[in-house]
Amino acid sequence: MTSYNLGIYKYSSLYQSFESNLPINIRVDDETATVEAILLRLLAGGVRVNDSKGNQIIQNINYFELPYSKKYYTFNYKNISTIFDENYDSNDLKNNPQFFNNYLNGNRKNHNVFEHVLLELTTFMFSNVKSPIAGFANLYRCLEYISYCFPLVYAAKSKNYKGTYKQLHGFFNCDSQGELKFFKTFLKTLIEDENIMDYPFDISLDKIENLESFSTQCSQIFRESSYEIDGNAMKIKFINILDFFITTRNRYFHMKIGEGQNNFTPKDYNMDSFLEQLNFHLLNWISNIIMAITRFSYTET
Repeated sequence: MTSYNLGIYKYSSLYQSFESNLPINIRVDDETATVEAILLRLLAGGVRVNDSKGNQIIQNINYFELPYSKKYYTFNYKNISTIFDENYDSNDLKNNPQFFNNYLNGNRKNHNVFEHVLLELTTFMFSNVKSPIAGFANLYRCLEYISYCFPLVYAAKSKNYKGTYKQLHGFFNCDSQGELKFFKTFLKTLIEDENIMDYPFDISLDKIENLESFSTQCSQIFRESSYEIDGNAMKIKFINILDFFITTRNRYFHMKIGEGQNNFTPKDYNMDSFLEQLNFHLLNWISNIIMAITRFSYTET
């Protein structure tokens, strides 16, 4: 059985018989795969991960889909090929494997970027099982990393050097919150499809112990236009997830009581109950940003 090892984690395919049919650089194999490929394979589903303590995660959900689905998973060429181009079909991957290999080989220079992202998202999948609050922290660490690095990857790949220079110039002259502010603008450049930006994530609130108290606090914490609570569901558009993500972190982990701001004070509900549902939608959002930067990098190669 082939596998890929990174630090305390060991990745292997749930569909070993299918691996030999894939381009060699995207197989879950220490000898051929790039770390970027393992990140893509993990988020596309069909991967088993073991840690050094003997714990195991079966990741069989395709988080590149909007919305992601927990239905029975069938691994096929399309799961991989559409990561690179939404118009690809299975024949592109089977008939032109060298095209994919060349891109992944050429992008090895970004090894450190994808290694950090892969480690944070893998750690999330393990930590979230016991504590969604801890899992949220891993997702936020991932966000802070990609908010700085992905615009640089974009700039390195972009053929519009003049426009890219102006964007980066503004980025490096921002204040201490510059990375996240610039990232919001960057997303609008990276993801031009308005249907995606308007896509509503539908987050279940069924497990919230006191929905009235939780809803009241949300109305005090978040901008009214950034979310909607409809019955037992919270709806947040793709374009608003970044602000919602940051505000959730600031108002739960950073109390700042002296500044008189409203914060989460989960006295009669459990914050884990909310984050248990929210976290995988955040992962879905992050996965689609990873797919977008992959498609951009691939087409600019």
